[in-house]
Amino acid sequence: MTAPLLIVPAGALAKALLPAMPRRKCRTHRPVPVILAYERLTQTLIVAEAAHSRFLNTIRLDTAGHWPLEVTVDGVLLARLLATFLPDAVVTLAYDDNSLILRCGGSCARFNRSEGDKKRACRGGARSVPLAAQQA
Repeated sequence: MTAPLLIVPAGALAKALLPAMPRRKCRTHRPVPVILAYERLTQTLIVAEAAHSRFLNTIRLDTAGHWPLEVTVDGVLLARLLATFLPDAVVTLAYDDNSLILRCGGSCARFNRSEGDKKRACRGGARSVPLAAQQA
């Protein structure tokens, strides 16, 4: 079985992910989940913000690809990495069960997928019940 692959220009993908970047630069960031989906009939890659639908951008691809699923990753980390590539560089996107794989030239980067991740990214969630209370 062949791996699901898409070939995307790095500049177009970085421009589509620009709304995911925070307004102010800081050391730590709040994750912005971004959905990457491929529309086979129109040969477009759809880049959309997953949580609140703040943005939806499409990228027209020159070559047809094989990408049957939607992949959700942290858009801030992906945008920061793509900003380091030349705009005319060719990026190959692939995915497996746990990660999105980005290849450009000789470099390779993996981003954790977050579809099944139901954990909240903020502080102060539900607290665990002590063991003594569980036994009673």
